[in-house]
Amino acid sequence: MPYKNPQDRIAWRNRNAWRQAEYNRRHRIRNPVPESILAERKANRERIAESLRLEARQRRINDAEIRSRARIRYLMGYFNRRDREERKRTRADRKRAWTRRWSKKNKDRLLEYGRINRAINQRENPEKYRQIYFRSRLKRKYGMTVEQFYTLLEIQGGKCTICRDKIDLIKRNAFGVDHCNVVGHVRSILCTRCNSAIAMLRHSVRIATRAVAYLQKEILFNGE
Repeated sequence: MPYKNPQDRIAWRNRNAWRQAEYNRRHRIRNPVPESILAERKANRERIAESLRLEARQRRINDAEIRSRARIRYLMGYFNRRDREERKRTRADRKRAWTRRWSKKNKDRLLEYGRINRAINQRENPEKYRQIYFRSRLKRKYGMTVEQFYTLLEIQGGKCTICRDKIDLIKRNAFGVDHCNVVGHVRSILCTRCNSAIAMLRHSVRIATRAVAYLQKEILFNGE
């Protein structure tokens, strides 16, 4: 073999494996094994297999006590795992109960901490805080997501449904989400003036119709 490095020898052997296999095949053809040796090999294999079967059978017989001990260890481990899980649940319940008691006892302290933290976040990241507040307010009060809000606004063409003025999303308190006070579903996105006007009219179609008739009526006042 022309290589001294073990890695090179292994690579050379892998590259020339087919040559070795062809050499072995031709050697077996030129030098066949006698029938007596083949019979002896077969008898040896059968004798070894029988001895292995007997040893396995004897081990199965002798391992009854070991299996019983293993069963006991398994049951002990099962009950130990169950006890550990129970203790873990108990610790978690105690921790939650302690947290509830501490929160109830330090309610004013938590509120003050929340106010300070919100003020700091609002001062450092006003745009991020505004988006978070807008998203949470939409979900909490109207049950809609930001994606649904922008989809509805796109359907309206970015305008108020009543006065058709363009809604300014950057300006503070420039729009409002109009919803039914009875059912609670969202009806449309209005500008602040139109939304306030509907609220002043108490969401009543009858009062709104009378207001329209009043505006359409020609009032003459001569001051006499």
